Amino acid sequence: MSRSPLDHPRLAVIDRKLDSGELDEAQHLLAQLGDNYFFRHATTYLASRLLYLRGTLDEESLIERLVRVLNETHDFPEAEALLAQAKAGTLVKQAPVPRSSRPPPASLGSQPPGPEIEIAFGSRHLPERPRLGTPEIPRAGRVPDVAHEAKAARPGSIPDLEIAGAPPPGFAAEAAPARRTPARPAAPPAGPREESLQLTERAPVRARDSEPIAGARYSSTPSASEAVSLRKKSTGPGRPAGSSSPAARRQYTEPIIGTEPPAPAERASLFEVAGLLDAGRADEALNVLATRGDPAEPDHALLKARALARAGRGAEAVEVARRLGAAPLLEPTIRAGVARLALELGEVDFGLEQAARAHEEDPIQPTIRLTYAWAALRRARRSADPELVSYASLALRELVGDGGPHEGLLLGLRACVEAHSGDALRALRLAERAIALEPSADAYAALAMAAARLGRPDDVKRASALLRDKSPAEAAALGASLEAHGEELFELVTKPESIYAPAASPDTEASSLWGPLEMAVVQGHWRQAFETFAQLGADTLSQVSAATRHEPPALAAVAASFLTVAPISRDLAPFDQTPWSLLRIADLFALLSRGAAEVAIDHPLATLIGAYVGESLRLCYRARWSGTLDDPASREVTGEQGAFRPFALVLAALAGRGDLSAAASRAEAVASDKTVLPHLPAVTPLCPWDPAQWPAPSRLPHYAVALERSVISVLCAERTGSGLDGSMASLNALDEHVERIAPKRAPLHADTRWARRATVLLGAYLGEVLRRETGADWSKRDSLELGPTSYRLVLPSGREAWPMEHVFARLTAGAVSLHEYALRIDR
Repeated sequence: MSRSPLDHPRLAVIDRKLDSGELDEAQHLLAQLGDNYFFRHATTYLASRLLYLRGTLDEESLIERLVRVLNETHDFPEAEALLAQAKAGTLVKQAPVPRSSRPPPASLGSQPPGPEIEIAFGSRHLPERPRLGTPEIPRAGRVPDVAHEAKAARPGSIPDLEIAGAPPPGFAAEAAPARRTPARPAAPPAGPREESLQLTERAPVRARDSEPIAGARYSSTPSASEAVSLRKKSTGPGRPAGSSSPAARRQYTEPIIGTEPPAPAERASLFEVAGLLDAGRADEALNVLATRGDPAEPDHALLKARALARAGRGAEAVEVARRLGAAPLLEPTIRAGVARLALELGEVDFGLEQAARAHEEDPIQPTIRLTYAWAALRRARRSADPELVSYASLALRELVGDGGPHEGLLLGLRACVEAHSGDALRALRLAERAIALEPSADAYAALAMAAARLGRPDDVKRASALLRDKSPAEAAALGASLEAHGEELFELVTKPESIYAPAASPDTEASSLWGPLEMAVVQGHWRQAFETFAQLGADTLSQVSAATRHEPPALAAVAASFLTVAPISRDLAPFDQTPWSLLRIADLFALLSRGAAEVAIDHPLATLIGAYVGESLRLCYRARWSGTLDDPASREVTGEQGAFRPFALVLAALAGRGDLSAAASRAEAVASDKTVLPHLPAVTPLCPWDPAQWPAPSRLPHYAVALERSVISVLCAERTGSGLDGSMASLNALDEHVERIAPKRAPLHADTRWARRATVLLGAYLGEVLRRETGADWSKRDSLELGPTSYRLVLPSGREAWPMEHVFARLTAGAVSLHEYALRIDR
């Protein structure tokens, strides 16, 4: 069963905090996660919930974010439920949560007779102990009546202590003596004020509780001069909420009265500091940072450097950034932040050094890759170094904006790559799109370079003027570089593996995409291919417990996951434990048996795949396992249709003495008359463009050429006698492969994630065949929400074709064959 993105202890804690209204604690825990790529869907969901509960995000924006998350991950029940509520308009925002981040008690009536009262802004004790009466204090606006049901069940309980307006000065001091008459606040003072009487349920009062909290809180501090907080003594883990011992009832804490609550700056968080910087209040942010936290903390130091830069104190900001960058064990994300700040301050060499170190430590995280490309292109603009353009192009490879905050920068940097070494017209279009999203110096620089290459002096002047207004330093650097290097600045040819370089020969593309095991099959090194694949199987089996090894159904699930992700076999996925998957196992053995030596019955690969074959037959025939645990040769699948020895079948197929196809064909005939449910593993085949969900459109020609020298091409040649050569006729051989991995007579899979690898590789090949036959061209729009429908061919007639979408429909819904589709497009 697949797991929800929230199936992680830390994420589950944050989700519970949001459920209980502890927004500050949830935000603090969410910030501790950092920018973790593997948690990106969960953190987007949690951050969206948090912002909605804060009131920062409206329902329309919440729906948009949830839809984007669900487009990338199709098994996220919490996001689906929240999206359904948002669309139905049934979401209810919670009331503002107290800064203690603890929700108010369900009912004051459940308090013990002797609660502890603290007037929490000082240390001067009152001479008398306060007593609780039953005052009738009016309720305040904006605070829900959380104790309505409890009060109905217990009429004598104390009502909610909430007031409709702001209490006057001295209200807390008057509340200390016992009185039986309702408290009537006097007229509020002049000027708008916002105060509330907060109720919190806490542990027993300690001395440090009356001290100002130095930690960060996201919510703003009311401007009240005094406030009152009722604290209920904890009853301990073994006592119900409404009970207490006599000793506990006799314990009180003297009320403490003070003069002023902590100032907002003393309670502000790094989130609030960032908010001040976004609002242009850099001096206030610096004052807040001076009173908050440890200046040696990396995030504190980085934020201080940014505040200094915003305040116009660039030299001090650079000094702080350099001290921070000199730390040897800095987190890659923090180091990338230092690099971005250095680039903004014009310290290009220092920024490139920090970005390169961050990229070396974490080459997968998208923000780090984007920062590295940014730094490399700024340095290349000054030095005309083609290596830097290649590095930037590779870092940008497979990145998509996805509507995020760096979308404009991503397009601007891709425009710079094109302006240096690619298509000037494309650079112009990318730069204009980037400027429309987010005017940046890099986008204007790309616009000026593209206009210069196209010989448009008016556009050059306009772009140069805009660049000077945006960044005089970048404008001066570009002008100096043009004088020093001239046309060389536009001839920085990138390496073949660059994102915008044209596709090379099939051998070159294949060697850059496929791994050693796949290349061994392509080059016919069968002995090496078998030994490597068998070693992978042995390593997988070695991680399986002894109990699982003796349970064929459990071992079959392990084998399905192994076959789905292992090189060679992943191009034959899905392995769903149906009879049709046994034909794919037979195809796998047809390749491996060429290099297999004598294989024993207890060979790890035979044990692993034998369990899969046997379980698939058992599910098809509705049979049962029999035989001893210690002798795999005796293990049988026994049913009304007879008995099968799956381990012996696998052993014979590996040794080249038998074929699984016969057993698979008989099982297919039986399955056609029965309801056979597929059992997909939780994992999906790995893809060359991972970790992106879908590749950039400009990579499709590379994948198509590489497919001519691939495991799929070898499999096509095994079945039909001809591999993939880019011709229209080769689509017939490819249709044979598609029918093998997605038979039209097999049950459809509700989960289509397994088809992502096959959709892109086969769709790219189909599109390239059509492009060569019709003279069409790929529309290389850098779509921000990539999927099967994002890749289209523009025919000379102006018509459009979506080969990727058709391949996806063929794999998941039984559409017409690829060859027939190509003939229709070519008419």
